[in-house]
Amino acid sequence: KAMLAMLALVGMGIIGFADDFTKYARRRNEGLSKGWKFTGQLVVAALFAWGAVRAGVSTELSFVRPLGIDLGPVLFFLLVLFMLTATANGVNLTDGLDGLVAGSAALVFGAYILIAFWQSRYPDFYQVDGALDIAVFAAAILGASMAFLWWNAAPAKIIMGDTGSHAIGGVMAALALLTNTQLLLILLGGLYVMETVSVILQVVSFRGFG
Repeated sequence: KAMLAMLALVGMGIIGFADDFTKYARRRNEGLSKGWKFTGQLVVAALFAWGAVRAGVSTELSFVRPLGIDLGPVLFFLLVLFMLTATANGVNLTDGLDGLVAGSAALVFGAYILIAFWQSRYPDFYQVDGALDIAVFAAAILGASMAFLWWNAAPAKIIMGDTGSHAIGGVMAALALLTNTQLLLILLGGLYVMETVSVILQVVSFRGFG
């Protein structure tokens, strides 16, 4: 199942890279159109959802344990699409202040190391197959985030760009889905939720009230 997390990481990262490369090629701050970006995210989400169902990932809605609400394949696919795109875009909106995404993401990945390791100790209770592999994968992403944060300490040398922010957001959503803690991601990624809500409120305020 850790390979599914890798799929989300690489797939969303490719979309972000295409957006960054388009901006670079055009020499202006206009990347992929919203349609192309959403189509790419849809493809990644569809592949992830298909692989998750084939791998036996629970389709029940869950906080720290299943809530007894089985979404079924169709609603689960929509949940995967929403979580991957919303988290990727939320992390992307947060990227800007030096080290903000890498530092906050490191905390989220650290939490998922503990969650997945704990689940691996009690497999009959949590019923998450491959939890230890997921914990190891989360540890690798945590290490990469900390390495980026250390190397890119102020004054920052590069920006993470859509490549990094989309990949981080995608893999966060994947870890939540694979550990069956979808609703918990709202708390763990609370910073990204607040950033997204803030942007929505600003757009509504500007367009609606001037």
